[in-house]
Amino acid sequence: MAFFTIHENQSTDPVLTIQGQVLIPSKTWSWEQTTTGTLPLSMVNFSDTLPASCSSGTFAFGTERLFNSYSLLLNLIDENSFHPKQLLLNARQKITPPTQSPANDGDAPQGWAKTKDGSGILRWTPAYSVSLWSDEWVAQITKGSNPQTIRIPIQSPISLKIGHTNPLELPLHTESDYLEISAQAWNRIKITPGSWFDSSLLTFIKQNKPGLQGGASLDAILGANGLLHCRVSELIVAYQPTVELAALGSVKASIEHAVTTSDALTIGNIKFNRAEKSAEKSNGINTIYSLSSDSELPIIIAVNVVQL
Repeated sequence: MAFFTIHENQSTDPVLTIQGQVLIPSKTWSWEQTTTGTLPLSMVNFSDTLPASCSSGTFAFGTERLFNSYSLLLNLIDENSFHPKQLLLNARQKITPPTQSPANDGDAPQGWAKTKDGSGILRWTPAYSVSLWSDEWVAQITKGSNPQTIRIPIQSPISLKIGHTNPLELPLHTESDYLEISAQAWNRIKITPGSWFDSSLLTFIKQNKPGLQGGASLDAILGANGLLHCRVSELIVAYQPTVELAALGSVKASIEHAVTTSDALTIGNIKFNRAEKSAEKSNGINTIYSLSSDSELPIIIAVNVVQL
């Protein structure tokens, strides 16, 4: 039996349905551009790691990296049978790591950037850019936001989890395959590889099917299940999300206490740090609870991917 039901959206605002790959659990989005021009390691890893699948559903990282797979393809192509040959040579030049030390002053070569590894040592990394940094977006929306409700796909059954270790799970009921969440603001953040990557060259290679050295199969790299199948192209981010639940009938005092005092509340892929009664929406039969996140950092709810 469900203790709670998802409260129906009463807003007149249009509801945006997310069709991308949902992150379970959601992740904090804290990518800020540094004064030194280095890229956050978390941003590089997220952007460069290829998805495990190109289909909609739950997002998961695969084991391959975009830069490595792209470089492997370029280096496997038989340059003597590739026309125009200079096109291939130019592409190979762009994926060649810089020879100077990243610790030296000065700008990074085109297509490359600096990042600090887990030990704090500067390393060269293939560059990626985003349409907006996390702190830039938060600064914009605090000046005047546009609240909106979105629907994200959920996997049934869905529950409200309370607590960190061995959480108490309360079944939830919803009449659809989507969870409606409101937030102070939503956005889609584009991720773009640097000039080292050329998507039009991939299209050219697919059309002309050049031979590969060592008898390697082009389909194993560029096929539907190949190394270069798709990449993350957009983040779907939320700022201070909220979801409402309606308690069905009487809820035991212990459960109500857990809901309104715990700072570890999760529904679907969204984490919340507080819950409270929405007294103005209670109807005398059911109690409405509003679960909210007060975090000053946005969260990544889902991603969109693009075929390569």
